[in-house]
Amino acid sequence: MKKHTIKVGLLLVVICLTVTNVALSKNVDQSRETRGTIVWVRGGFGVSARIDNFQIGDPLSNKSVDWHVKVTGNCVYFGESSGTIKPKALGLARTPVFPPALGYGDVKVTITITEHESSYLLEKVVRYGFMVGPFIFRLH
Repeated sequence: MKKHTIKVGLLLVVICLTVTNVALSKNVDQSRETRGTIVWVRGGFGVSARIDNFQIGDPLSNKSVDWHVKVTGNCVYFGESSGTIKPKALGLARTPVFPPALGYGDVKVTITITEHESSYLLEKVVRYGFMVGPFIFRLH
């Protein structure tokens, strides 16, 4: 009797989780197939950010995303770069390596991701830090 009760209890838990998962997945906005997301942002020698360009919706869609990194402050040089990440891939967005971004003082780092064809803004992240030469510290 006890084994039967445990099996029925587990079956009910699985059914509840399945129903919850289906209900939640229907609430996700899938009007745009491309969902570029910024996974992390790090300082150090310039700024680097990991961007995830996996798709939601149609698995056969092939849409790229464009990224743009901009470092601004009172004394910043070469603090801008951009590029494209192919569909269904992870990419690295970073400030230029050569010539490196150079500066001194408080800086604002802005990273944006847009759809390649339409320039629709997918995500924008702003961080602040302190820059000495090509190095950015205390990025938060």
